[in-house]
Amino acid sequence: MGQASSGVTTVCIVVNYFSSTMIERCLEAMLTELPNRIVIYDNSCDESEYQNLERLKLGYHNLEVLRGAKNLGFGAGVNAAIGHTAQYEPCIFWVLNPDAVPQPGCLNALQEAVEANEMCLVSSVVSFGETPTADQSIWFYRGGYDLIAGKVWHDDFRAPLNKMLESQPKTWTTPFLPGTSFATNLETWERLGGFREDLFLYWEDVELCERAQKSSIKTLVARDALVWHGEGGTTNFGEDGHSKTYYYWMNKNRYVISGTHSGRKFVGNPAVAWETFKCISRPLLTPQKDRLGKTWSAIRGTKDGIMALLWPPRPSEVSK
Repeated sequence: MGQASSGVTTVCIVVNYFSSTMIERCLEAMLTELPNRIVIYDNSCDESEYQNLERLKLGYHNLEVLRGAKNLGFGAGVNAAIGHTAQYEPCIFWVLNPDAVPQPGCLNALQEAVEANEMCLVSSVVSFGETPTADQSIWFYRGGYDLIAGKVWHDDFRAPLNKMLESQPKTWTTPFLPGTSFATNLETWERLGGFREDLFLYWEDVELCERAQKSSIKTLVARDALVWHGEGGTTNFGEDGHSKTYYYWMNKNRYVISGTHSGRKFVGNPAVAWETFKCISRPLLTPQKDRLGKTWSAIRGTKDGIMALLWPPRPSEVSK
């Protein structure tokens, strides 16, 4: 399993940041259809965590661990891993979050959709619940974004999963797809130029989808490519609710990406101001620990995003 009918090599890309336990669970779920190669890019910069990943090789002969000299963030980590493995051409790359658990048939459905559409990005249907085996709700099956107001949404969020699946075709288009679990081929990735690397975390998927739309590259969802997602698992580290890291980068990059699209007028847009208020106040309105600390992280991220928009870095400082 995991070998496409056309003989194309399948390569699973996972970016790690102290997520070795979650990666082990993720790999166990792949046993029914292993990709030809599994490449983990380790952003942890920690010897103990690196050795945890190295030990996974005992059970997976096709696994390779790339050790980063510093924490590059998600997008740059994916770019580095794909750049390392692009020699295995032709190939299909499957980018998978460590806190995602693929369900049976996921890889084959992604392969089939990528092979049927030459220039495309294909996302899994993403579910969530208490555990991968519990009753599932929709986390993502279709979504969109508005760069004028600076917001992203997932359609029918938390609706029952099975009811949605019954009514969907094999694949469908969507303006936005998240970076949780998606596949593409080398030609598409090289045409897009990969993820923008200065974003570190969050909104890199929105920015990639925007470039895909402008380049007439299809953004699709494959119905049978189902994964369960432990949302925020790679940044929470046992915290209740989303982490401070999440609130900082999500709010900063909202301004960086949407502001780049709309220009400086983005800062004074009333719709943007209302959305900003909702984003900053979200930690206070959601039952979780350290609400004030997380709200302060959201405020700092917003401030730094506005600064980056009003006084952008030199072109040489921005990758992709």
